[in-house]
Amino acid sequence: MQITTYQGYKSDTFTLRGIFAKLGFVRGATEDGGRFFSYYKDFNSVGIKVCVEFSGSFLPEENVPAVLYHLWFESHSHTDGAGRFGWADSMAIEDVPAVLLAEAMADFAAVAASTDGFYADWARVEPG
Repeated sequence: MQITTYQGYKSDTFTLRGIFAKLGFVRGATEDGGRFFSYYKDFNSVGIKVCVEFSGSFLPEENVPAVLYHLWFESHSHTDGAGRFGWADSMAIEDVPAVLLAEAMADFAAVAASTDGFYADWARVEPG
């Protein structure tokens, strides 16, 4: 399940990178074409990862317009013999501990507060 409270809030990739880093998030996986579309924070003690998707950025990064999309949660799906884990698909919101949900929403609000606010034409912002 996705939380879209701040969907369409517009900023730029460097501002988003800075606030995500300040809040303890790291860049998501780089996909084909050298782009990434998310930041995440692991809460390994409870087996949950908090993720925020945005319009994306290319590597190496340049400062380009970006908009927030949504927040979601993933749970550890399994561990292998070496103790490493993989991630499952997104979790249902009701399965997220209340304190973690509140903390994640506070982080999402802090990121949104660092933007220029809602941009009515947000769907037209091209991925980084």
